[in-house]
Amino acid sequence: MRQSVSSRSDGQLAPRAAEELIARLRAEADEHAAHARSGRTVELYAADFRAFRSWCQLVGERPLPASSDTVSVYLTHLASLVRGDGEARFKPSSIARKVAAIAAVHRDAGYASPTADDRVRRVMAGIRRSGDATVRRMRPVFTDDVRGIVEAMPHHVWPAGVKAARDAAAFLIGFGAALRRSSIVSLDVGDLQLVDYGLEVHLRRSKTDQAGVGATLPVPTGTHIATCAACAWVRWSRILEALERGCDPLALVVTTSPAAEWDARGHWCTTIAPGKPAKSAPAFRPLTASGSVLDRRLSGDAIYRAVKTRSKSVDLNPVLYGAHSLRAGFVTQARRNGASRRQVRLQAQLATDSMIDVYDREYNPLAGGNAVTMLGL
Repeated sequence: MRQSVSSRSDGQLAPRAAEELIARLRAEADEHAAHARSGRTVELYAADFRAFRSWCQLVGERPLPASSDTVSVYLTHLASLVRGDGEARFKPSSIARKVAAIAAVHRDAGYASPTADDRVRRVMAGIRRSGDATVRRMRPVFTDDVRGIVEAMPHHVWPAGVKAARDAAAFLIGFGAALRRSSIVSLDVGDLQLVDYGLEVHLRRSKTDQAGVGATLPVPTGTHIATCAACAWVRWSRILEALERGCDPLALVVTTSPAAEWDARGHWCTTIAPGKPAKSAPAFRPLTASGSVLDRRLSGDAIYRAVKTRSKSVDLNPVLYGAHSLRAGFVTQARRNGASRRQVRLQAQLATDSMIDVYDREYNPLAGGNAVTMLGL
């Protein structure tokens, strides 16, 4: 609402009115600044700076404002740390985030950031090039892998069938919508909607969308029921509704046939109404050993562990697979099937082709008409 302010005959505000206006605008500016970073980023930056401050206290250096030399030495310290298995404790990307945290705290406190110094930049560049913390990417899972994983789940067994329904829905939605694990677990029930062509996933915010613009990602009805994200959501939402109402979803589980027989029965998403759990509730939640659902959001680490555990059912090495395998699998499978970079970027919400190029090089080297195919060999 616009507020009227008193002004003098010369067009300037009266001193008191000017002070009140500036005070109000300053408070609003502070509020905008407080929302410039996501809550998760604020938490991580705070933890990173606490670690930096503790190290400074240990070695007798000043953390705020810190000198560029102090920051350079601290980064070198982080890069030298190793775990018990001999691997680097921090990846270059983790150290880079700590640099960003130190910079943010300095700027917020009104100091120039020591991380802008050329020496700090060169130290960080050297850490990235050193090879002490080799980047290990999760291998992609392909459509056949996902189908095999879902079909191997004990959907018709109690209480394991409850977890199977949850994991199948999370995996198929994550794979079809090319989601990061953070996006999978951030979904609420109301973010998933059945439509005539399958399932719509409403992404309210993502890692690359800190402004919260959001996106709607389509996941069409699957060729096979075992790879149909819409069918998987119908099954899981019905179980969620039963659990929310205090009902026993045993019948929903034990009357479900093994996944390998599903195609003969027809799609759930076109013949059975989905459940109606609370729209504001998390779509994916932790479960007890007895099959009860807990009233909190599933963690990203839980998705990571679930993919690792389930990957063994199709003879994949769990060491090489994790939650990112779903997103990487979307990119790689789509490219193998002829999708353009632009088509992949649209669904995967990618700003550049860099991730696509990485997986093309490693798992789809002939994508995009590689010149080697033109040599006439």
